[in-house]
Amino acid sequence: MRDLYNRLRLQKTCSTEEIRVAIDKCGNARIREDATAVLLRANRRRTYDRVHSVLIDIGTLRAGLGLNHSDNWQGAEVSDYTHESVRARSVYGQFVAKINAANREARVSSFFEPVKRFLFGLLRVGGGFVVLAVFLVVVSVILDQFDETRSPNTVGGNVSSHAQVTFNKPALKPPANGAVRRFLTSATFLSEENAPLEIRTSEGADYLVKLEDTGTNENILDVFIRGGSTTRIQVPLGSYILKYAVGKTWYGYNDFFGPDTGYSKADSIFRFSREGNQVRGYTVTLYSVTNGNLRTSKISPDNF
Repeated sequence: MRDLYNRLRLQKTCSTEEIRVAIDKCGNARIREDATAVLLRANRRRTYDRVHSVLIDIGTLRAGLGLNHSDNWQGAEVSDYTHESVRARSVYGQFVAKINAANREARVSSFFEPVKRFLFGLLRVGGGFVVLAVFLVVVSVILDQFDETRSPNTVGGNVSSHAQVTFNKPALKPPANGAVRRFLTSATFLSEENAPLEIRTSEGADYLVKLEDTGTNENILDVFIRGGSTTRIQVPLGSYILKYAVGKTWYGYNDFFGPDTGYSKADSIFRFSREGNQVRGYTVTLYSVTNGNLRTSKISPDNF
């Protein structure tokens, strides 16, 4: 699988418009075709991004083992996921340390030691991308579940504090107020008409609001709104779920407002439709108002 972001000289957090511009400038017809089919489709891009992250981790771990140039790790596509050994050793060490910590604290070496040997064996012999990707995902889920459920109290007679993952990504300049990203989805082709959506926010935090098609769960669009401002956009006719992320410091479209991001969704469906000679739109106020009728619920980051 090609690293399309690398081939197009883009950051993974780039916008859809930046991808379109890069595709137009790309001189490789195959890369243009693949990027158009994958990166310009919201659902496909999300799936690609998950696999892309796993392949990056595989290349990083292999580099940490000194296997960048082994017989089973060669070719143009493999080179997309080959990393410098200094950074790789650091990530590799963190991964091993996490497994070893689980062994020490939970006394489950009978499980994790064979896991570690099997993983590194696959890396050494150059196991297939799919096998490695699935295996890494499974191990990561197991370790994450262990982190969430292990007790912060005494282990083996010593006090053990619950390990916290440090978020150290740099803050980024927020998008312009009212910046909209529109995604190529089935819904955008079903209707050539638009209806208005007005969104009002309060000061103190910024918002990223998005609409999902109720039938396909595809992302239709998202819009960035500065706290305390009102934004008006045009939405294709259809039925949508409204969700929003809120926070104070912007870290990009992958991390939103970092670990302090709040996630919510409206409990009601928004139906933008034509009624006679008029189209039906909405005004949404994302803060408490007297006699307001918008009910919202907190959601997890995975459901955003």
